[in-house]
Amino acid sequence: MAPRKKLKGLVAATITPMTPDGKINLPVIRQYVDYLVNEQNVKNIFVNGTTGEGLSLSIQERKQLAEEWMCQGKDKLDHVIIHVGALNLPECQELARHAAAIGADGIAVIAPFFFKPTNKDELIAFMQKVASEAPEVPFYYYHIPPLTGVKIRVEELLDGIKAQIPTFQGVKFSDTDLLDLAQCIHKNETGEFEFLYGVDEQLLGALALGANGAVGRSVCLGLLPLTHTLCCFVFHYLHSISLTVFSHSNGGFCRIGMYRGKQTLYNLAPGLVMGLSYNPGSQMMFLWMIIAVVSKLTQRFQCNFCPHGNF
Repeated sequence: MAPRKKLKGLVAATITPMTPDGKINLPVIRQYVDYLVNEQNVKNIFVNGTTGEGLSLSIQERKQLAEEWMCQGKDKLDHVIIHVGALNLPECQELARHAAAIGADGIAVIAPFFFKPTNKDELIAFMQKVASEAPEVPFYYYHIPPLTGVKIRVEELLDGIKAQIPTFQGVKFSDTDLLDLAQCIHKNETGEFEFLYGVDEQLLGALALGANGAVGRSVCLGLLPLTHTLCCFVFHYLHSISLTVFSHSNGGFCRIGMYRGKQTLYNLAPGLVMGLSYNPGSQMMFLWMIIAVVSKLTQRFQCNFCPHGNF
């Protein structure tokens, strides 16, 4: 068996196309796949999640969508991750079995959000029961506390989770708590797990911390060409640069250090506004942050094409 390709970079959280009378519009998905691959150069998708309104669909509709994405994405997409979360465990398990049967590249599940788990052991036990129904499929925890109300820190879940869920592969991290994300990445020194960030507006901050990529709705709706280029630049090159380049940006956007006795990422997110939307203010803030980063880089690295060796 060929080694599994690592999931990283941009992952499209797909919307669910509908007809005017509210039926799922399956024939559109072929065109959708071609658009993502040919126009956006995105070959990873997350199906039936929040953006796709998965929990508003029937189990049969979710299965039909998953099958169509798998069919149309064959030999075109690298990863099709299917969200199998539901209000009750049997439906989660049924969707997990179905995803495995159609050859999904991964499954993801949110925490139960009506009768909520109260501690990490309850949450892990729930995830284990879902993951065990697809024992050969990589499993991701979909962490989205703003919608589920389950605020168990992901960093707490990682200790020993592989022993209980052998297929555990990582987290779709859709929360604004960058400190929790940073602690997860710090624990993941071996790179065993993948952390995909799901809050578009804070993506740049998450990438600076070491996130493997992003799952977002903006990828589906179309990135502005310049912003897409800058996102790719940041993702591919920022990981090799010390976070100290962000420590002082003329005393402005962000700072990293000690805050009330705790090592924390303080005030980073507001300055690292992602330029994925069409809002001119967000675009300008994103571009200005890039300029600030580049200005710091030029103080540390030699420039081969400048006559004086530096900018």
